[in-house]
Amino acid sequence: MSLGDYLIQKRLQNKLTQDEAAILMHITPNRLSRIERNIGRVYADEIAALARVLEVPEVELLNEVDRYRNFKLSMKNEINISPEGK
Repeated sequence: MSLGDYLIQKRLQNKLTQDEAAILMHITPNRLSRIERNIGRVYADEIAALARVLEVPEVELLNEVDRYRNFKLSMKNEINISPEGK
């Protein structure tokens, strides 16, 4: 599951639209959309706001961010591995 999928799941569990969640987080709906689509970085203040609005412990959300970041790095490493002898 991607970070964005996790965030969408939690937002829907809290019965929030993207616009409602963005307003509660004090960010634009476009920014929340980008976060949920895994575009760009998620900043520390956004993690705190996401945790508050989605009603999850910050440490849980940080673990998800870490898990997703490690997954992306492993995928990047797999793609960059060239066959032997080249």
